[in-house]
Amino acid sequence: NRQLLVPKYEVCVKRTMEQIALDYATPMQMGMAAHPYPNQQFSQHQMDVAVLRLTTQFGPGYTHMGNPIALAIHTLAGRGNLMSGTGYANLPIPFLWNAAAQAPLLYVRDTAKALVAMMQSASLAHSVYHISSGYTTSPREQFLALCGMRTDGPGLLQLDPETLREATYPTSSFNGDLLANDIGWRSGFSFEEAVEDYVAWLQDHSN
Repeated sequence: NRQLLVPKYEVCVKRTMEQIALDYATPMQMGMAAHPYPNQQFSQHQMDVAVLRLTTQFGPGYTHMGNPIALAIHTLAGRGNLMSGTGYANLPIPFLWNAAAQAPLLYVRDTAKALVAMMQSASLAHSVYHISSGYTTSPREQFLALCGMRTDGPGLLQLDPETLREATYPTSSFNGDLLANDIGWRSGFSFEEAVEDYVAWLQDHSN
């Protein structure tokens, strides 16, 4: 059996939602033929469809304890020592953190606000948008920022910064520029503000 680096549920939901949105928005013919029949008419869709492609999520409501950022923040929130084990697919946390940082971080409250802004927009100029909160993609910078948010942070997180990549990853097209240009969306949280908000939520929802 092949192990996934992300939970099966997340993979299935992502693929299903993309297929529904893209199939609805794109005139296509189901079946063996690769092209529409001559003079074939397609139903006119009654609503505009746009796809918002998300990057690495973290924030309230997270339950699959395999994301290194989430493991670190839950540890800072007093949810136990989660940094001494492994993450997704039982892989070492430094390895996962270095790999996951290639996809920029996105705080879930920012995601929610972006979705609401898109749905409330009278029109959208594009059919596909990428989004991220614009935080650093350096795993080491992320970790050191977390350590610096608590006086006992380094002791709690128990990870050697030297095991984490120092250089940033290029964000390529995964940023909020297009969404900002079209509807004015901007990330509402700095990385530190997002972490503090997440920690406060975890402490208020301890059960």
